[in-house]
Amino acid sequence: MTTEQTNTISDRIRALQDRHSMTDEQCAEYLGVPIHTLRNWRTGKRIPAAVVYRLLDVLGMVEAISPSLHSHLIPAKG
Repeated sequence: MTTEQTNTISDRIRALQDRHSMTDEQCAEYLGVPIHTLRNWRTGKRIPAAVVYRLLDVLGMVEAISPSLHSHLIPAKG
């Protein structure tokens, strides 16, 4: 994957976190990954598999179609 795609995933994760006021811990739980993996994606140290891009697409569709359902997928602040 290119640097442009790395920036895209970083931007998408940051936008997701900003939109839902999620901490890194919540976002990692939401995506089902360890926190260090999430941070590596956000900093560009690692590039996620294509399935992560698709997961973000699907979660975005759920958010758009049924915001109340999507809100139940977001982990509670601990």
